[in-house]
Amino acid sequence: MNRTAVESVVSCEPYNFLECHIARWIWRIVPVFCISVGTIGNLLNVIILKRMNLRRFPRNVLLVFLAVSDSTFLWTLALNNVLFALNGHTFLEQGDVLCRTTWFVGYTAAAFSSWIIVLMTTERTLALRAPVFSRKMLTVKSCNLACGVTLIIIAAINCNFLYGFDYIDYANGEQLSPEFQNVTKIKAIYKPCYFVSKRYMEFHYGEWNIIAITLYCVIPIVISILGNVNIAMVINLKRQEMVSCRMSEHKEPDSDFKLTSSAGNNERSTNVTCNSSTDLNEANHIMQNTNCAMVDTTNSEKYEIQRMTNISTSHTKPTRDGYVNKHDLSITKSDSKKKKRQKLQRKFHKPMAGKGKRGQQATRLLFCISTFWILSYIPFAVYQVIRSKIEDVSPKVASILQLSRAVTHSVLYLNFAMNFFFYFVSGTLFKNEWTKIVLQTRQALKRLHICNNLD
Repeated sequence: MNRTAVESVVSCEPYNFLECHIARWIWRIVPVFCISVGTIGNLLNVIILKRMNLRRFPRNVLLVFLAVSDSTFLWTLALNNVLFALNGHTFLEQGDVLCRTTWFVGYTAAAFSSWIIVLMTTERTLALRAPVFSRKMLTVKSCNLACGVTLIIIAAINCNFLYGFDYIDYANGEQLSPEFQNVTKIKAIYKPCYFVSKRYMEFHYGEWNIIAITLYCVIPIVISILGNVNIAMVINLKRQEMVSCRMSEHKEPDSDFKLTSSAGNNERSTNVTCNSSTDLNEANHIMQNTNCAMVDTTNSEKYEIQRMTNISTSHTKPTRDGYVNKHDLSITKSDSKKKKRQKLQRKFHKPMAGKGKRGQQATRLLFCISTFWILSYIPFAVYQVIRSKIEDVSPKVASILQLSRAVTHSVLYLNFAMNFFFYFVSGTLFKNEWTKIVLQTRQALKRLHICNNLD
């Protein structure tokens, strides 16, 4: 059986293998679900991310490009593969323009989505490793420029699709080139969209397959894995530093407890240390000193209360003879410095906490998108490598390949459709904007309903 039997499950006759029937149901359910949900979800992503509160963040520019490229892929290559698998016909047959541009647009969109994830990983890495540089350089304009340059490079690489396919108009007497006779890799059912030459067909299934998998799967996945590991290491180091700082702040130095008595300007102190002794006279002497110290401590407390009262009424209140207590003045200065420091901490605590929270949400979102993207692309890449080595196979092996193709492609399509749900899981900013849109829509509908009732 040739490649068409592997890629199409229009009919499972005459063998009726179970794998073929399962593949047909998978093509009917999962890709259709992905295209429907992905289109709605990506449209909502663009609407929400373009709101005033979110579009000012540079990383959201990348998410907008990702949503557009995902939708483009779903409505080009994904839809084309579903139609061919279930009906045996595609919209490539509708004319020369669709024949040449469908593969070009679909491959470019899929590759662009992969490299946008690489750009997101780079943005998060710079934000954690070089925060000062990222604030200056990673702006909305720079993100737009990076996405534009990446898209141009990918389109230039994929431009071989524009001249590699040709539309054959059988109605006007055009025929397939004789060089395609007895070629097992060509489609068995004659369709109007073909390769321009046998050489390009061999390039498409050989060298180009390796180039596409390397540039659009292997390299982005390796960069994404290394970047995410680097981000995780930086976050772990920062958490350890925060824990050590908190422990050092809460650690109290050892202090000697002394009973001190002071009266007026005379600074005299009585230190009492309690040692274990069997000498009764020494114990009585210690008790007498302790009583004296307690009396002196009471006087000291009265003096301290009076001093604090003077400080509260006047920071540098002089005595009757014009003397200013330098000790009181130093305490007043230290208190004022402490208040200023606390005020500055309160001033900058909330903005820094908000920035840290937004950074955590962006990192969590990147981990979710990257993980699902890697898990969905690896099976697809493995299947593409295996399929490129296959020409003629037995009917049983063909049915297994039909099931494998349905599963790997369906998982790949889920990657282009599930980002909307990842935005809800990753944090609260996206959910808050979604809630605002829902409330505004409800209020608009209520006002419209009230106006209709009044009319």
